[in-house]
Amino acid sequence: MCSGEQSEFKVLPSLAFGSTGNEALKVPPDATILYTITLHSFENPPELWDMSTETHFSEAERFKTQGNDAFRTGQYQRAIKKYEHSLKIIKDDNNFNDDEKKNAKAIVATIASNLALTYYKQQEYGECLTKVNEILNDDPKNLKALVRRGQSHMMMGNNDLAKEDFKRALEIEPNNQVLFFKKDVKKLIAANKKRIQEHRDRERQLYGNMFASKPKKNKPQNVPSEKTTESKEKEEITTAESSEKN
Repeated sequence: MCSGEQSEFKVLPSLAFGSTGNEALKVPPDATILYTITLHSFENPPELWDMSTETHFSEAERFKTQGNDAFRTGQYQRAIKKYEHSLKIIKDDNNFNDDEKKNAKAIVATIASNLALTYYKQQEYGECLTKVNEILNDDPKNLKALVRRGQSHMMMGNNDLAKEDFKRALEIEPNNQVLFFKKDVKKLIAANKKRIQEHRDRERQLYGNMFASKPKKNKPQNVPSEKTTESKEKEEITTAESSEKN
């Protein structure tokens, strides 16, 4: 669309006010709504190489906020796109000074944590692991990242790795009352222990059945072979012939 251009949008009742209508707007039930939209002005987003340092931070914050809004309403795919774009902007730090790089690093950790949670909600545990590992590479004591990685490992069946992450989180801040409650992490450890035990029980049952002694088959009764029968017949014939000769 160009500046000053108008467009009409038709909205079916099922996507508008439905069978109830809207008395305040004088919309009757089951009405099709026609919207006329006029574009007064627009602004192209700045390219990364044209952004000032301040614009980098403000744009990264803007897209992060949009991602948060999408996450709260359950629009996880939209949230992922917004978070990814926010990361792209704030990671373009070639012109940042040392203090700005430090601030950008903290923002990256926050956005990556939000993104990891979004992937976790989508049951994309591999992507979640990628994001939390990026955080932990820079900050090995990040509690959110440790617990989120433990949860992802647990959902992927990596029980021993999950247990290590949960224990590490408790070792770092056993009395933390802000980010995580101790009992919550303990619940995760207990749940993981249960999964490990169930896995071992299944393996024990599987291998137990595999190597269990097979039942003995009933041996067939002795049946005279054709050769044996034939020999006996010959013997009887020979005996009979001898008797006749005598």
